[in-house]
Amino acid sequence: MKRVKLCHIHMSERGSCSRAIILINISSFFNVPVIVHSHGSEIIGYYNSLSTKKKNVFKKAMNYSSKIIILTPGWGEFWGNIVNKNKLVVIPNAVELHNINRKDYNYDNKLNLLFLGFIGDRKGTYDLVRAVKVIIDEYKINNVSLKIAGNGEEDKCKKYVKKLKLENNIDVIGWANKNRKRELLRHADILILPSHFESFGIVVLEALSYKVPVVCGDTGFTKEIIS
Repeated sequence: MKRVKLCHIHMSERGSCSRAIILINISSFFNVPVIVHSHGSEIIGYYNSLSTKKKNVFKKAMNYSSKIIILTPGWGEFWGNIVNKNKLVVIPNAVELHNINRKDYNYDNKLNLLFLGFIGDRKGTYDLVRAVKVIIDEYKINNVSLKIAGNGEEDKCKKYVKKLKLENNIDVIGWANKNRKRELLRHADILILPSHFESFGIVVLEALSYKVPVVCGDTGFTKEIIS
């Protein structure tokens, strides 16, 4: 009813895309300009799974948008096949910077590894658990401590750790609130994000802000900020 000057849509994938298309079509009917902010880590797989008809519906809606905001330049390769490239704007995620002059590594004479994120296959959590098993069994390095924090398959992960007899080296913490996460980052030596795909892992920026080096998977776009 002419009360909206701009529609800014935050969109991930699947149902989020369907809702975005509905909102864009409503905005189009009332001549309201639209900005779409793309966050979805699985949007490429989702889009490729659509039928030709549904792809055309998606493309038509996205092309109505005035701008598509993406998180890294790498996303431009995907979105450039859907909308005109001059519609694309890269706005990286940002985090709070901390006044850390000196970082103490191996503070307890252990290599402290940290995983922060959804606990499950897509995030590579079990790959990481198996990697720790290899480090201990094959390389005979026992002073390794991995903390796994996040929501998701917490119980399944605990059972897997127990099955591999890694309880002394791996602690599945589960969900960590803001203060707990800060404590984990302060004590971590390396953050590992072995996701099979990741649009942009903001936890990587958080780790770097604590002077924690990062190892990440190479199939998404987090790698664009890793030296």
